Amino acid sequence: MNTPRYYCTTETEKPRILLVHEPGLEARLAFEKPVFWGFDEQINKSEISFEDWLAAAQDEHRQMVHTLRSEGIEVLYLRDLLQGKETLAREYLQQEFRKVKHGNCGISHEIRRFVLGFEDDVVKDPLRGILLGLEASERFAALPSKKKEESYTTFKTLMPQTSLYFMQDPVINAPNGLVKPKMAMWIRGQEPDIVQLALGKENYVHEMKNTTEGGDITLWSYDGKPIMLAGISGASGKNIVHELYENQELWA
Repeated sequence: MNTPRYYCTTETEKPRILLVHEPGLEARLAFEKPVFWGFDEQINKSEISFEDWLAAAQDEHRQMVHTLRSEGIEVLYLRDLLQGKETLAREYLQQEFRKVKHGNCGISHEIRRFVLGFEDDVVKDPLRGILLGLEASERFAALPSKKKEESYTTFKTLMPQTSLYFMQDPVINAPNGLVKPKMAMWIRGQEPDIVQLALGKENYVHEMKNTTEGGDITLWSYDGKPIMLAGISGASGKNIVHELYENQELWA
């Protein structure tokens, strides 16, 4: 009997709800320059166009979702959860533009003014803007990649959310509620903000102060008792474990 291409299994118990994000236009830059965005450089070695690659990725994603739902697992889409939160999304984007305007004192006025010139383009459709960042502006998207990367690396915000579909990282599920991690990779720094916006700040019980990836922390149940597994990596460090021990009531 052949093993199906997509299937769902678990060594503990079946998850009840999974949060997903279907690949979209925000993945374009990762396809065009994967190493800069933290992707495997082989992603675009097949001489396929981005449009064809995206169509195949979306088809694969939908097959995965179909398999999960056929197993009785509820699947929630990030885009759906963001609907109706345009005002909050707009406020968040405006906040990020204020960081550009008032932060990083050593940065030239010229590049600061350059980035701020795209604010209206990005904010006019906040749900699109929150996923595409400055790329939501057609004027900005048409610029040479070197010029765009200069803006991203300088301000470390308002960038396309190329990795947002790795949903195990931007949020940690604890027994008493959700925990907001602090991402180790600067290109993924906004992901926890966007996921928190979608899920509702009222559902969060803690915000990590030390740098981590959500995937470094796993919660599971043994004999009905929640167990927390904290992985220590070069990016996270022992301070994360110390912080978690200081907040043991979150995991009780």
